Amino acid sequence: MAALLDYLNVKPRLFYGWVIIVALGVTITVSYGALYYSMGVFLAPLRDDSGWSSSAISGAFSVAILFSGLAGIVVGRLTDRYGSRLVMSVGSVLGALGLAMFSMAHEIWQIYFAWGLVIGCASAASFYPPAFTAVTAWFERKTGRALGLLTFLGGFASIIFIPLTSQLIDEFGWRTAARLLALVILLIAFPLHAAVLRRRPADLGLTPDGRVEVKPETNKGVVRERTDAHNGSASGEGIFWVITASFFCASFATTTVFVHQIPHLVDSGFSATDVATAAGLIGVASLPGRFVLSSLTEKVDAAVITCGVLVLMGLSLAVLIFAASLLVVYAYVLLFGVGFGAITPLRGAIMADHFGRAGYGKTLGMQGAVLAVAAAGGPLAAGAMRDASGSYETAFLLMAALYFAAAGLISLTALMPGARAAQASVET
Repeated sequence: MAALLDYLNVKPRLFYGWVIIVALGVTITVSYGALYYSMGVFLAPLRDDSGWSSSAISGAFSVAILFSGLAGIVVGRLTDRYGSRLVMSVGSVLGALGLAMFSMAHEIWQIYFAWGLVIGCASAASFYPPAFTAVTAWFERKTGRALGLLTFLGGFASIIFIPLTSQLIDEFGWRTAARLLALVILLIAFPLHAAVLRRRPADLGLTPDGRVEVKPETNKGVVRERTDAHNGSASGEGIFWVITASFFCASFATTTVFVHQIPHLVDSGFSATDVATAAGLIGVASLPGRFVLSSLTEKVDAAVITCGVLVLMGLSLAVLIFAASLLVVYAYVLLFGVGFGAITPLRGAIMADHFGRAGYGKTLGMQGAVLAVAAAGGPLAAGAMRDASGSYETAFLLMAALYFAAAGLISLTALMPGARAAQASVET
């Protein structure tokens, strides 16, 4: 603990912002685990029980992504106005309700309503975007390490909830398993959202980062806080769309890889058990990237780090495409996992660099709606390419090209005004 406190550069009397980060790390783990990663585990038993096709059931997952993106626009505005505490508490209740409704479904349209609509809206209100808004409210100079710690903790969602959901289904059946996951959300995520989150440091008589304020007239130094100069400006719109285009390409590729990496490796002759085990370790490989690389944004432009991460993810697909042994597959897992872990907090850091705290939720929500289209469309496009050619090679080469395009686009933002100047700094 002492080493962690030293790394975070906090005093023994812990700044309450770090309490919020840990609480959000737990709730993000629960929310993503129960509302996102569990769907893949529910698919097979639901298909066997109902007789519905895999594509019909998984379509509800794509609908949930789309609804989450659309709802994110509203959620972002509500978060800016009322804070993450109210929004994420409501999101927890909606998530539990959606799982309960899912557990009682007997018609395919009920699956789409429960998972696609209700859980889709719950995801928008309880996943990373509103949590990132809370982070930018409590941290300025330490935003990078705060985002890193949050996403590091959130990285355990798949590691914990995929085997947990599988065990619950084996023991109690998929309907009871869904109800138990709903109960987990109500007993863990909801109380933490409602009891721990606070809108801003000033509500508790604190300042961002937990620093001691010094009046300008008694201090030789000049303190500059992160500005919000890009919000509503023409240059801000240009930067917003360049960043969004970059992450659109990355989201298209990343979702595609997650959905189709196992079928591709099985097509290549590997056993389903071996590749499922390897793919599951992506979550473990992502943990260092979530914490370490995002923390570097306090010293290095987030756009520069993101560019390198995107290039790494593109190169990892070349390893995946030509993997001829299980050892090479694990090399892919390591390369892709490191990049995958870093990409989410880096997006939060880049947006904070350029747009600051005012209107952050709204801006992130608008961006999320665009990215949802990529996340939903990528797997469908790759599946069509596989059906047409009989191989995933062309699809994954295209995904690699999209990562390189994303890297090129994000590198442009480092040349645009306001990237580093928008961050808090101290001159003495």
